[in-house]
Amino acid sequence: IAGHEIIGKVVAKGSEVIKFNIGDRVGIGCQVSSCQKCEECTNGYDQLCPIKTFAYNDVWKDVNGNVTGYRAHGGYADRIRAQAEFTFHIPKEISSAEAAPLLCAGVTTFTPLKHHKIGPGKKVAVSGIGGLGHLGIQWASKLGAEVTAISH
Repeated sequence: IAGHEIIGKVVAKGSEVIKFNIGDRVGIGCQVSSCQKCEECTNGYDQLCPIKTFAYNDVWKDVNGNVTGYRAHGGYADRIRAQAEFTFHIPKEISSAEAAPLLCAGVTTFTPLKHHKIGPGKKVAVSGIGGLGHLGIQWASKLGAEVTAISH
C-alpha cells in the first residue's frame, strides 16, 4: 500500500514508548524504523541503516536483518507501525494539509541544513524555488543564515 507524509493518531504503543500517548496526533515520513545501533545509525545517518524499513512496500526486519514477516503498510492503509524515533508530534495549530509536506520535502531540505550546522553567520544558496527549494529557503532563513535563491 502506497503513501507517505502520514498524519494520524496513536492507537497503540509499546511499553517503552514514553513520548507519545494514545490519541496523540502524529506524523510519519517515509522511514519507519532502523536498528538504532549500527555505525550509520549512531552517527546520525539512520537513512543508511542496512536494516531500515520504509513506510510502504517494505518489510520489517529483526536486529540481524532477517525479515519478520510484517509488511510496512503505507499512508493509505488504516494503520501503520513506526518506531517512536520516526514519529513526530503534530501541533493542533497546524492543519494536516500544512504538516504533511514537512514529513517529506521538509525533512529532505532540513536534514542537510542541520547536518552542516547552518545558522547565523553561514551562507546558503538554494538552486530552484520549487517544491523543495521554497522550504529550503524558509528553513535556512529561520535558522539565521544569509540565503541566496537561484532560479531561472
